[in-house]
Amino acid sequence: MASNELANKLEDTTQSLYDLALVIYNLEDTTPPDTIPENISTLVSHLRALPKIANKANEPISQDVLDYVEQGRNPDVYARQFSELVQKDNQYVHGKFLAMEEFQQTLAEEIASAYPNLRKDVDEILAQGSKQGDAS
Repeated sequence: MASNELANKLEDTTQSLYDLALVIYNLEDTTPPDTIPENISTLVSHLRALPKIANKANEPISQDVLDYVEQGRNPDVYARQFSELVQKDNQYVHGKFLAMEEFQQTLAEEIASAYPNLRKDVDEILAQGSKQGDAS
């Protein structure tokens, strides 16, 4: 809840900055003299409220994300790159897992054909492996 409030206050602060920039950019002789001070006052009040709300927010932010933002980069890009990296690593590990399963099956077949008297033991070992695989 505090994070939603913080996000809303950050949006308000950003909007205040935008409004102030717009007023300054479009400044004319006909602009009321109190327009800029009012916008500055609104901005200051939003900025003053941020630390109070931020202290309520109790969600940790990764130092990597903070560094990314400090470098002027978009944290959404960081999240996307992180997700892609996790997906890539997951596919790699899954490929290794499948290769090991295939190797296990091939090895079991070769042992069973080379040593027919061990067929029962090989089948038991394969059965134990499949039970452990089902449990995880």
